[in-house]
Amino acid sequence: HIRHIAAAGIPGFTQITPYVHEGEGDPRFLHLYEFDSDDPEATFASMPGLVAPRLGGQDSLAFEEWADLRAAGGYTVYVNTFALLGARDVDD
Repeated sequence: HIRHIAAAGIPGFTQITPYVHEGEGDPRFLHLYEFDSDDPEATFASMPGLVAPRLGGQDSLAFEEWADLRAAGGYTVYVNTFALLGARDVDD
């Protein structure tokens, strides 16, 4: 999954860091996506459209399998967007 995102060279993506849970708990995996974008939500939302051509388009079986984490036994537990402290005006 991550290799297709990295290979797409999505503007604003600077790093994807995968982690695996050391114990038996849930979630099993954690992926942190880092962006150097003024609009991280838009950057994240652009990902499927930029990965799709690499997999034969949004109607291809390869893209469907990539986009459906459930096919590989995965699922999304939590998604949120954070800004680096000091990068924006944030009340501490």
